[in-house]
Amino acid sequence: MSNKTKKRRNTLLTILEVVFALIFLFALFQAGRTLYSYHEGDSFYEDSQETFLSEDTGASPEDGALGFQVDLAALQKVNPDVKGWIYIPDTAVSYPLLWSKSDDTYLRTTYTKEHSVFGSIFFSHLCSPELTDQHTLIYGHNTKNGSMFGGLKKYKEKAYFDSHPYVYLIMRGRTYQYKIVSCFTAQTSDDVYILSFMKNSDFQSWLAKLITKSDVDPGTVAITGMEQVLTLSTCTSRTKTERFTVNAIQVNSWANTF
Repeated sequence: MSNKTKKRRNTLLTILEVVFALIFLFALFQAGRTLYSYHEGDSFYEDSQETFLSEDTGASPEDGALGFQVDLAALQKVNPDVKGWIYIPDTAVSYPLLWSKSDDTYLRTTYTKEHSVFGSIFFSHLCSPELTDQHTLIYGHNTKNGSMFGGLKKYKEKAYFDSHPYVYLIMRGRTYQYKIVSCFTAQTSDDVYILSFMKNSDFQSWLAKLITKSDVDPGTVAITGMEQVLTLSTCTSRTKTERFTVNAIQVNSWANTF
């Protein structure tokens, strides 16, 4: 091999090394930025919990108390679009719950209207935030660190499904308890996203189908067609149209003591 050829080869190797080094540094930068964004989002919502949640000593668990109170009046002074608080015991899900006229509003925006990769937990704009619909749909991001709705995928495990059975929506004046009866992966065109029904019999058939689709056997679920259903939906990061859903039936509600 001539010296000229060797020189060209060494130059090419040097260029490739520089290119790979730049790619590595860019990937490292992107990973660092993502980690910082996640840390920032976690800190923001932890501060929110410290600011707007307080210990509830006015009622016992038998009365339906969750052990904390939510200062929704103060939250709504910050942003009237805050309609309640969503909570799943022993999980990361404990967040303000928002509604607006567009599903894009809080996709990458916090309840304080600041940009965030976490965004917010929010009702579909097609649903009533008064919880009067037969089927209520709530969206949240599938974060890599398990915050927001990133932990919902754990419901694919039977033990987790059984040990985390309830979702709570704490609204102005009333708390609603939902029993989880199904979880499965769906496309955005799936029947799980149907929000209105012509007849109760149609709704009953739809709900029965949701339970049948579940990745985990929920056991016997008695349905009448008079239920109110809550669906939590998050992306899966695999395709743009794939989602993971957790479906629950309202089983109880009570007046708040705060």
